This record gives sequence, structure tokens and C-alpha cells, in this order.
Amino acid sequence: MSDIQTDQLPTSDSARGVFPKALCAEDARALSAIQNWRGALAILFQWSVIATAAFAAIWSEYWLVYALAVVVIGTRQHALAILVHDAAHHRLFTGRAFNDVAANLTLAYPLGFSLTRYRPFHLDHHRFSYSDCRKDPEWRYIQNNPDWQWPKSPRAAGRIILMDLLGLNILSLWRLLRQFSPWFIFLHTQAVDGESLRTGERALLLGFAGTVLAALALTNGWAYFALLWLLPMATIATAVFRLRTVAEHAGLTEEHELRSTRTVLPAVFERFLVAPCNVNYHLEHHLYPSVPFYNLPKLHRRLLAEPEFRRNAHISRMYTDLKGGVIREVTQRD
Repeated sequence: MSDIQTDQLPTSDSARGVFPKALCAEDARALSAIQNWRGALAILFQWSVIATAAFAAIWSEYWLVYALAVVVIGTRQHALAILVHDAAHHRLFTGRAFNDVAANLTLAYPLGFSLTRYRPFHLDHHRFSYSDCRKDPEWRYIQNNPDWQWPKSPRAAGRIILMDLLGLNILSLWRLLRQFSPWFIFLHTQAVDGESLRTGERALLLGFAGTVLAALALTNGWAYFALLWLLPMATIATAVFRLRTVAEHAGLTEEHELRSTRTVLPAVFERFLVAPCNVNYHLEHHLYPSVPFYNLPKLHRRLLAEPEFRRNAHISRMYTDLKGGVIREVTQRD
């Protein structure tokens, strides 16, 4: 998904509901340049916030600081997952092998899944999300899971988010994420569901797991690990993941490519809590997936110069605005 399509699209594309991507191809190509230092800085920032929050909680030994740390760490776990998404498009670092190793060790493995297991699922979502949704693995998953079928009534939506925050939906979420876990196929030498782990990744995964287990054993940090890593993942990260994911496509028409995906212009606090790493520019990402996350705001401004984009793009104001934001768009009265 890293190449920009430069062939001129037929003039009938607009009439068929397809945005003529050749209009902005040259600018998108320039914005697709990868800056390794920005990927490294993004990873360092998330882990620095996580470490600071954990240290503050442990040092204070005060329940309110622990509660705040759980919230902060949960939002940063979600940010790590967003960076895995960029790595899935080979947009985090220029060297593809280094991109995958670095993303696995610093982003995916700590969250319990593998970049190489996630990549085929996500790229198929891009390939078929508008052209043939029945082949889109994300669409197929939603059809079999009512909790992911939105819009919902305000009561049903509130119940699901509350259950996320209480950690009661973690098993349901695990059914989605377990297909990306490397551990379920670790011992398989033959491909399972089209995927198998290479010897190098098995060694990498064992080295990572061994290092973490040794560190926890030497520091007797099991309780802190459960409280400040597993708990945020099962509660805050799950709820934020739900809201952000629902905001991307739920409740939208498929009659036009620009209205099948939602871009959100979040408030400042939402950028930290819900939309880290410019993940709110999801429409722009679907149009030009080769553009790394730090250039998506520039791509958004460039696209706004095109009348067709301004006329048809689905752009929402905020996630949490109850009157006109995403929450209002994905909830409806019975």
C-alpha cells in the first residue's frame, strides 16, 4: 500500500462515487516521504508518558494517582496500537525489516499481538472497504458481532462503553484481537489461516517474552504489571479503541467513497484521549495510505483545496460533542 497511483482515472470516476486520486497524487507522493526520526520520537513519547505515569503512581502510593495513571496509560496503549497501524503500511521506518522488528518489539508485542499477523487483515480492509465490502475482513467481523453494529440507541451505546470501561468486554475484544496474536501459531511450522511465524520472529518473540518475564521476576513487579498494564488495557484502552474505531466508518453511506469513511476534527483533549498520532484523519488515510501519520494534517489541507472533496467528504466536529459530534452521529433513538 506504499505506492501512489499516478494513472489518470476515467472522468466517470466522480459520477461513480470514486474520488479521482490523480488530482492530488503528486502532492501525496511528496508527503509520503518517511522521516525515521519522527517515527522514533512518536514511540519514545508514548513510552515516556507511560513510564512517567507508572512512576508517579508507584511513588505516590495514592489511589487517586493510580486511577489517573490507569487512564493515561490506557490512552497511550491505544497510541501504541495506532503506530502499529502505520508500521503495517511500512510507514514508520524506511527499512522494511527494521520497520517490522522495531514495531514488534516496541509496539505490537507489548500489546500482545504481532505486526506480521495484523498486516494482512488491515491491508485487505483497505483493499475492499469500498470496492467490495464482503471481502473486507473488518466488515465480516462486524456482521457477526452485534456490539460493533452501529448506529445504536443512546442507551445501548452507553451500556457498551460502560462495559468497556469496567473491563467487562475484554473477552469479546480478545476474540477480535486473538487472530493477531503470534502465540496461537507459535508452534506451527505450517501456515495457519495463511500465516505462520518465521524462525526469526519466533526467536524475537521468545527474546521479548523472556526479557519481560525476567524483569518482572527480578523486581517482583507482578502486581504493578497487572495494575498498571493489564488493567488499563482491559478498560480504558478498550473503550477508547471502541469509540475511535466506530468513528471511522459506522453510520456512513457507501454511495460515495468520500462518504464511506469519516474524518474527525477533535478538540485538544480528544487528541490525547481518543485520537493520537492524527488517527482522526481516517478519510485522508484511506485515500492515500502511503502518507505517514505526521503528514496527514498537510494532506487534509491539500484535499480541502479540491471542490469535490469539500463537497462530498464526511468531516465531523469532535468525537464527544453530544449535539453534533461523532457520538451524536452513531447514536439514534429507537
